[in-house]
Amino acid sequence: MAPLRMQHRKGGNTGAASLLKVFGLFLVLFLLLFLGIYWIKSMPLKPPLWKPADTAHRFFLPEADSTVKVVHGPFFSMGYAANNPRPIWAACEWDARMEGTIPTFYDSNYFQLDVRMAPAWKEWGSKGQETARRLGKLFVVAGPAPGGYFLVWLDEGFEKLEAIGLLFPDSLPFQPVAVSLDSLENLSGIDFFAGYWLDSLENEVETTVNPAHWEPEVPQNMYFVPGKNN
Repeated sequence: MAPLRMQHRKGGNTGAASLLKVFGLFLVLFLLLFLGIYWIKSMPLKPPLWKPADTAHRFFLPEADSTVKVVHGPFFSMGYAANNPRPIWAACEWDARMEGTIPTFYDSNYFQLDVRMAPAWKEWGSKGQETARRLGKLFVVAGPAPGGYFLVWLDEGFEKLEAIGLLFPDSLPFQPVAVSLDSLENLSGIDFFAGYWLDSLENEVETTVNPAHWEPEVPQNMYFVPGKNN
């Protein structure tokens, strides 16, 4: 009988050990599940898909009087003068959270550019979007000007506002010259970003330009001296 009792005792130890292993495995799985849920909850939520401000809050648009008809699209707005099928300006805002390529006025020949200039114009649209991704946010205004076309970029910046005007000739090669907003406003007759900034900031930003801030998109122009070409 003794051997039977010893055999019975060994079987009991085995059952207890198995139960302990099951409990330990359950505890490990519970801890892993708990840590997994905690990790998922601690992860930052994906920001919502970026979209431009609604039409009532597009303060960066050029000043428009009653004779200018402003048409708003999903990604840009345009201003039309009376009895003129060609827009006098187009404006948009770009954000670093943009996904892919956002359709803009660069993609269509709204300004009736020479077909030979269209590829370079579209390329500058891509450069503008890359600049927005690099700087965080970018306000853009473009349109026809006497003897060519203009492009304006405004960076809100972290310490100060930076703005630059790019003047394209109406001929090849279709390469811009960097100018100040003040000189571009005198040339085009358009008041850029009229509802966006205070007068004290407007005078400072519009009369100076820093091409180096926009590199590599805007190379330094050897003929342009800030403060002397305004």
